Amino acid sequence: MCPRIRGKGGNMRTVPAIAVALAVCGLSVSVVVYMIDAGGVDVFKTFCMQLKGGATTDEAILRLYHPKIQSLAGLEEAWKASLGDGR
Repeated sequence: MCPRIRGKGGNMRTVPAIAVALAVCGLSVSVVVYMIDAGGVDVFKTFCMQLKGGATTDEAILRLYHPKIQSLAGLEEAWKASLGDGR
């Protein structure tokens, strides 16, 4: 369910919330594609399983993507660099 946002005049709208959700989903897909490109599908599956098993994001990244990526901050930096425009 999308969060409801109060628009001008007090009426409730969900369209802006949907737009935000779609943008966030697009970014999420981009990061996942980057992670699969960096390590392969099996490594990404193992990453997800480690998170489910209680590992922190940094622990799972360090175990599976080292030495290329060593932390969540490093993942963000490498992903942004892969976009080619420094975003």
